[in-house]
Amino acid sequence: MSASSIAVVIVNWNSGAQLLACLQSLSNLFYAPFSKVVIVDNASTDDSVVSLPRFPWLKVVLLDKNVGFGAACNIGATEISDSEIILFLNPDAAVFPGTIESVMSFLATDAARDVAVCGIQLVEDDGKVARSCARFPTPVAFIAAGCGLAQLFPRLGYQMLEWDHLETREVDHVIGAAYFIRSAVFRKLGGFDSRFFMYFEDVDLSRRVRAAGWRTIYLASVRAFHAGGGTSKAIKGRRLFYSARSRVLYSVKHFRSFPDIPLVIFVTIFVEPFARLGRAVGLLSLDALRETTEGYRLLWAWFFRWLIRGFKT
Repeated sequence: MSASSIAVVIVNWNSGAQLLACLQSLSNLFYAPFSKVVIVDNASTDDSVVSLPRFPWLKVVLLDKNVGFGAACNIGATEISDSEIILFLNPDAAVFPGTIESVMSFLATDAARDVAVCGIQLVEDDGKVARSCARFPTPVAFIAAGCGLAQLFPRLGYQMLEWDHLETREVDHVIGAAYFIRSAVFRKLGGFDSRFFMYFEDVDLSRRVRAAGWRTIYLASVRAFHAGGGTSKAIKGRRLFYSARSRVLYSVKHFRSFPDIPLVIFVTIFVEPFARLGRAVGLLSLDALRETTEGYRLLWAWFFRWLIRGFKT
């Protein structure tokens, strides 16, 4: 299977100068296989898309409300019809010269005929290589994360923190900040599950990719920049809420054994908040206390509404 053309989808929400830098990194190396760059703006209030250069290959889709990351990616993908590869790129990321070409060349090889998703090495602000790959979460991994055990014993968790990310290998999942996927596979699988407003929609898609018989490869020889956190740094409490809620939704969707789902939900809803509050107190951090309190206040409110609705999101 060849890989001769690529389109880029960027979801923006109040990204400010980061979005411009991301777009500039693409414009600096724009080349023939590109068909389009689509920016889907999730009802930003910072005018981050107003002053963007109007490149002929750029399409901006303005939404009147924030529909979440996965749903916005799906909207962006509907604007693309003629590209074999879609790159979902965060606005706080930037590609380097050779980044796109190297991935496209790899996906065009015979060795990558059964590879649907490709990730690359992401370099952070301090020059360190980000831990950007993950195992498919298990009930044990979620419970360990909720109890704080994954920080002490990384192999218990789903994030591959114990691996230095310095060699190319097959993995379960690569972070959605720079997520290359064959467009035919993306469309066949129905894109991202929009029930995940933010977080784990990419893990869910990677899991469905594997179930459909495709592989995911992390290329350590190809690099891009990723600031990490992006605009969600400004809403840490709400970010905590979205992460915890998505773990609950992921568990209900993918775990099958009876004890597993209620255990994950119990730990996430009733154990993790107090573990986090304890850490915040230990650090003497008022900010962490406020963020944790806000995040779990939102989570508890959602959880009881979700129960009343009969587990319907």
